[in-house]
Formats: sequence, C-alpha cells, structure tokens
Amino acid sequence: MGCFCGRLCCCRRLQLIIVDNRISFFWSRAAARGIKLLGAISMIFPSRLFLLFLSFLSYSISATTVKTISADLDRHLKKGSTEQSISGHIYYTDKKSILVINKPLSQWMIFENNRMIIYYPAEKNAIRIISRDPLSMPFFQTFIGPATDNFGLAAKGYSISWNEMKQDTLFIHWKPPRETKMLGEFTVMLQKNRLVSTEQKASDGQVISRSFFAAHIRHGNSFFPRSVTSMIFSGKDTVVIESITYSNIVFDRTLPDTILEFSLPVRTMVKDIEW
Repeated sequence: MGCFCGRLCCCRRLQLIIVDNRISFFWSRAAARGIKLLGAISMIFPSRLFLLFLSFLSYSISATTVKTISADLDRHLKKGSTEQSISGHIYYTDKKSILVINKPLSQWMIFENNRMIIYYPAEKNAIRIISRDPLSMPFFQTFIGPATDNFGLAAKGYSISWNEMKQDTLFIHWKPPRETKMLGEFTVMLQKNRLVSTEQKASDGQVISRSFFAAHIRHGNSFFPRSVTSMIFSGKDTVVIESITYSNIVFDRTLPDTILEFSLPVRTMVKDIEW
C-alpha cells in the first residue's frame, strides 16, 4: 500500500481522522437504515490504521500516461484474528474505475468523480454514495502509484531530506509538509528503478507501516508491481497485513462497452447517501 492510495474520499491533504469518521458514520447510518452491507465492502475500508497511509496522494492515477488498465485481482486481508479475501477484476480509465467482485459474492463498485456505486446484481440493489470530494479506489493506487513522478510526493508538499545508497538499493527519505501533524518521514526504496519497499513513520518517529512491491511488469518507462504486501503496526504489534496480487494485466486497450457505458439496470432499488 505504501503511500499510493489516492487520498481516499477526501480532497484535503491528510484529513485522516475525518476520512475514517466519515466511513464509520456511513456504515453506522447505513445499518440504521436497514441497508445490507456485506463483508467484501468492509475490506475496502477496514480501519483507521489501514487508512492512515492511504490518504495523502490524490492524483497519482491522473499523473500517469496510462489510459486504460484491465487486470484480475486477488486481495487478502488479515486483521487480528479475522481474515477475508476477495477476487475480481479491475477496469480503469482516467475518468472511471470499476471493481467487479466475483468472490465471495457478486458485487460491482463503480468510482466516478465524487460518486461511488455499490451494486449487487443478484439482489438488484445498489447504494449510491455522493461525496463532497472526489472518490477513488483506494488499494489500486498501490499498483499505479509507482509510475508517477516522484511517486506523487513532491506534488503534495513533500521534500527530499536526504538519500543514501546501500549495496544495490537507493533509499530516498521524504519529509512531510509542515502542516502535517500525524505523519513523519516517508522512505522509498528502489532497486534498478523499481519500487521495492516503502516505510512510513509517525511524527514521533515510530514506524507505522511497511509495504513491499515485487514481480514488476514494465509498460513504457514504468514498472508496475504485480504483488504488494503491506503491514500496519501499532507499537510493536502488527495489526493489519494486506496482500494483493494482480494478474492478466492489459494496458491501453479499449475496454468493453459494458464497462465504459455502465449504468444501473432498470428496476434496481437504489439507496442514495450523501456524505
């Protein structure tokens, strides 16, 4: 996961608590209204710690030269004693992203500007979330983020504090902008121009997350990781482990019309929520 998340649900830089509270508020409000929220969706937004370093790069996708991406996805999340997995397919364009989940249930998630639609084909039900801020698929940023200039960090006010070479690995240490209160130094590790690891520290110097990138595929001058493993820490404890594998990756091909022109079928019951 690292830092390539795309500023989940929030335009303002590093509004971490606000983001997490909005998500918690949405789920509680939805439950109060009798909306059925299934386990696969809770995996998209699992916790505040999970969001902590998912929150400060908002334009990573638009900064790349990739026009479309199509890929299979397998995602496994372990949080304490709870483990969950989803499998599906991602379709990406610069205007719309769609995640089609096949397992453990049939479900579509459509991200477009400030709207997110969660659609259950079998039940013909949908939740349409309208946000004040642009929405993007959070974990997909770990795949496309490494292709951006300076990983999108400079554009968000980060500056290089120092770098060093250890054997075949280049360590680049980034200092956050002054207004950042919660996060400290962010370190990027590169081997042969490939992103292989990141480390995020809190403002007190404690490591709060590490991510590892492997099995890169080249497209143009960029290397995209087909395997991403991330760990989030609380003190000395590992509280979240996320593993994502991408396969059957296709760049810059025309996507099916069913994706590009997707709209909810007639007679779909839609619950609108603004947040």
